[in-house]
Amino acid sequence: PDMDGRDLLEWIKHHLPTTKVMIITGDPDVIIKSHAIKEGVDNYLAKPFTSEQLLSEVENCLVNHRAGPESYKQVWTSKATCF
Repeated sequence: PDMDGRDLLEWIKHHLPTTKVMIITGDPDVIIKSHAIKEGVDNYLAKPFTSEQLLSEVENCLVNHRAGPESYKQVWTSKATCF
């Protein structure tokens, strides 16, 4: 509660450096997106979006994860009806 999004991102990148971070926002401003990526965000998704776009962006965000994208693709595809 004492942090904004930037503080949270900084904390995550410092304490959990292998954690992938994706921002979902209602503000599609290109300048904000550019700053977020420079600060370490792995992906940035602006509302509105479809469940297919969300799944695609999550998969893209996790491509370099050590478990590999296929394990996540299987989990997300099976849960796609939740969106």
